[in-house]
Amino acid sequence: EMSRGLGDVYKRQGCLDFANKKPLGKEGLFWLKVHCANSAGFDKETPELKAKWVDDNLEMLMHFADNPLEVDAPEPDTAFTLLQGLLDLKGALASQNPEEYLSSTPVAMDATCSGLQHFSALFRDEVGGYYTNVSPSDSRAKQDIYKKVAETAQSLIRECTDDPVVLEFWKKVSISRTMAKRPVMTYVYGSTLISTIDYVVEALLDDEVEPILDDEGKVLYSLRNLAVPCAKALRKAVELAVPKAAAAMHLMKKMVSMNKGNALRWYSPTGLPVVNFSAKDVIRRIPIRSMGVQALVFREYTDEYSYMHSKGGIAPNFVHSLDSAHLHRVLNNFDGDILPIHDSYATHPSDVSKMLKVIKEEFIKMYQKDIFKEFLVRNLNNEQLEEIKELIPQKGNLDLESVKNSTFFFC
Repeated sequence: EMSRGLGDVYKRQGCLDFANKKPLGKEGLFWLKVHCANSAGFDKETPELKAKWVDDNLEMLMHFADNPLEVDAPEPDTAFTLLQGLLDLKGALASQNPEEYLSSTPVAMDATCSGLQHFSALFRDEVGGYYTNVSPSDSRAKQDIYKKVAETAQSLIRECTDDPVVLEFWKKVSISRTMAKRPVMTYVYGSTLISTIDYVVEALLDDEVEPILDDEGKVLYSLRNLAVPCAKALRKAVELAVPKAAAAMHLMKKMVSMNKGNALRWYSPTGLPVVNFSAKDVIRRIPIRSMGVQALVFREYTDEYSYMHSKGGIAPNFVHSLDSAHLHRVLNNFDGDILPIHDSYATHPSDVSKMLKVIKEEFIKMYQKDIFKEFLVRNLNNEQLEEIKELIPQKGNLDLESVKNSTFFFC
């Protein structure tokens, strides 16, 4: 539900303007074009190619801007954002001096799966860092972890089922990037196999895939039956793409179990105290027998700590404390306006380059300390530390300074 909610927010982002306007300056027109390309769905290339794409497709884009009720947007999910950017771009191009044109459009730079970026930095994971664009790739192309996981999951289907009918189904219906996106995004936020199955079913429904029927039209394999091995393969594929993040999440859950009587506690990198507390719940049933309803059943939370519920929350709570700390650091050190929505930071077109510089610098600085070691020491005694020392992910060879040269870290 979290990812759905954020999606709805992003769709409305195009209805927001900064209260103050700033001249585009030397770089603003360029970043406004990049923003329009991103909003039109042309978002996998370098900023230079994005700006060129807008120049090459300006007539088509302006046709939409002039007729938004009659012409379909290139990317429906971000239609309002694109319209807002194009109207500003139209005004800038029509002005006598675009550098002096006053713009209030928020130009957003989005992280590549921020939760996995933070885990990759935490453990210097060069594999996860590569696939989440923390480090630049040799080809200078944007790495797409969603596509990578989809391709890997396709090859793992045979490990997750031996049913020939299901295997044949997944030969015909390949695992798509879209199908992998939500399972990857939500992995570090505590998604489960059940929720991953739900995501796969939704993707199949969106693609209008039908269940498998017998000769009489009865359902032999429901979409949910078919989704189970795919979901298992997707989760395995995520763990292969970001091995240290997966190991850390398993370790944190074990830590919760080792401290059943006390919630884990830590300070975020900006000093915010965090308590991983989830309350026990009680199911209440109230008989009413009215208008065909026999009873009302609801969940009531108590003041008592539940380590079982807290196990599911530890990884998302921990990574959110890192997400928020990075945002705090950027807000405190950037001299400009920022509109933040989770891991999307938007500023005036004229200030994008400066904001990107601060985003990278503060990310590097934040991980100069061994944040995970501090977390371990704060929550485990010496005997417990000895017990789990073999489970602690060893740091890899990711060079955090390489973030400075990553075109697609935030883009």
